[in-house]
Amino acid sequence: MLSKVNLLKDDRNIKNGDELGSALIRMIEENLDIKGLPFEYTLNGLPPDKLEFEEYAIEKIWEGGSSKEIIYDNVKESLGISIIPIRVKELVELYSAGYVYSFDSITNSYILIKP
Repeated sequence: MLSKVNLLKDDRNIKNGDELGSALIRMIEENLDIKGLPFEYTLNGLPPDKLEFEEYAIEKIWEGGSSKEIIYDNVKESLGISIIPIRVKELVELYSAGYVYSFDSITNSYILIKP
């Protein structure tokens, strides 16, 4: 069974100090290595003007870096943003936990698995 990561339909961001954002990142960090579950990161419901942003963010994350902070900086610089959206932080956690992705054009989703 796939866990789904649903994207927000608008461009709301959760800042680093936000309690909800911190709780979500902690939950991901604590549970990924134990369960190793696959994830479906769907692009369904995302406004068409945001699709390119998401695709480029995923590419930049999987280019890697020596730390999460460096990956965040690369994404910010490449996309011209100052705040990393929580959904992008979730992907960084998956990348850091060793997940790889493929794209499923039928479901319009990225499938992330831990080999």
